[in-house]
Amino acid sequence: MALPYIAAGVGLGVYIKGDSLAGSVAWGGSVYVLSQAIVHPIQSSKLMWSAARYGFTTSLQTMAADAAASKAVTATAAVALGAVSGALVGTIISKAIWGDEGAQHALTFYGFDAGIGDANYWGTKDDPGYFNIPGNVSKIWNAYV
Repeated sequence: MALPYIAAGVGLGVYIKGDSLAGSVAWGGSVYVLSQAIVHPIQSSKLMWSAARYGFTTSLQTMAADAAASKAVTATAAVALGAVSGALVGTIISKAIWGDEGAQHALTFYGFDAGIGDANYWGTKDDPGYFNIPGNVSKIWNAYV
């Protein structure tokens, strides 16, 4: 049950370190597939054999129809819609509070390059990033208290 979380953690770690989104997804997917194959070797080999047989014996139109009817596609679409909605709302709120610079930072945070360069996810003590909660609290405390 923990394998998807481990794979997602690896993918997120690779992304934060500066790799592309595609590379992060590839690393996370690889970790999941390999760990699944190690933990459940017989079930994994049966699944791979049936997937290969399906791929070699089914037309592309049938595969597309099957994918459209799949619950995995529906779940993926829901997650994508949630991510895009969150990015949109976060950018609107950032623009309302901090103006154009806030909107640029929000777009960079959500993975869109808004012209301000690389996203600052962790940062340093003097310039804390988005996820550096102790650094941000310290900076706010020192500035306003």
